[in-house]
Amino acid sequence: MLKIYVAQNNRKEGPYSLEVIQQKLYNGEISENALVWWKGNKNWIPIRNIPGIVLPNQSADSTQQSEKGNESQNHPPREDSSEKDTNNLNQYSDYQEEDGGITVEDFQVEISSWFHAGFFWYDRLLRQGIFAYLTCFILFFCIQYLNLYLLTLSSKAAHVLIIQFLANYSSLLLIGAFSWLIIKQFRSHKSVSIFDFIHGLSRAWTQLIGLSLLQTFPAIVFLMLKNNISIVFSFLIYFYSFYSINLLVDKRITFINAILLSVQAVFSKGLSMLFFCILLLLFALSGILLFGIGLVITIPIALAINVFAYLWVFSRNSIKLTNFSSDS
Repeated sequence: MLKIYVAQNNRKEGPYSLEVIQQKLYNGEISENALVWWKGNKNWIPIRNIPGIVLPNQSADSTQQSEKGNESQNHPPREDSSEKDTNNLNQYSDYQEEDGGITVEDFQVEISSWFHAGFFWYDRLLRQGIFAYLTCFILFFCIQYLNLYLLTLSSKAAHVLIIQFLANYSSLLLIGAFSWLIIKQFRSHKSVSIFDFIHGLSRAWTQLIGLSLLQTFPAIVFLMLKNNISIVFSFLIYFYSFYSINLLVDKRITFINAILLSVQAVFSKGLSMLFFCILLLLFALSGILLFGIGLVITIPIALAINVFAYLWVFSRNSIKLTNFSSDS
């Protein structure tokens, strides 16, 4: 995982992934005058020099600079305070970072930050891709309704399992596409279109078959034992595969590797992850209290929280696997 350290107000923070730094910039938690360092850099550099970073007022700054073009010819440029402070912060450049792979053990479960990011997406980014999101959401609820209707008509166990698997698979396809739209927005803070949604549907359609089979397992348990222990299995699958769908859609790795990496991340933080997952699940279901209409709000926000939690733990370069295929 690319670890970026931040220096501001004469103190160090981090390490953070690029996505987390981008989000903290928009949240105002990191100043635009902050300095950053990661392994391979000799000195600390201004945060605006990170490749691909988008400053909150970048467009406004470009407009102001064009308006002041003539004025700059008559006045020498002011010394950049962040560059001036670089010499004072070079003492931090002896930071040594270990090499390689995923390092999930060094992340912390930041419930408030993750929830804040979800509400930020709903307030600031959702409108920039509303048509794509609405298409995905309408299809998702249609599938859920069709699933319930077909289950009421089916009496044979085999038919029930087939219907449940197809419902799980189609739902995961849509959730994966929805998550892909959110991932793109968190990384770029730009609008997404119906074409991005279609692209999201195709990113992991084969790998999601395995996850669909896994999620159908509680239905098999219920049909065999006829008791509520299947609910426990459902929650355990949800808990330990928490990061898997985002790993499949974003990293495009195999189903087995996605499950193993998700289990590794969840298991490394145990109780704090358990508390977070329960809280997130209760929040998503809280929309039922408003006659079910609230689900239109709580479920998308819950998905955005899930995505940002994933971005917090797994950066773009966090996995070193032979079957890894990078795709932006």
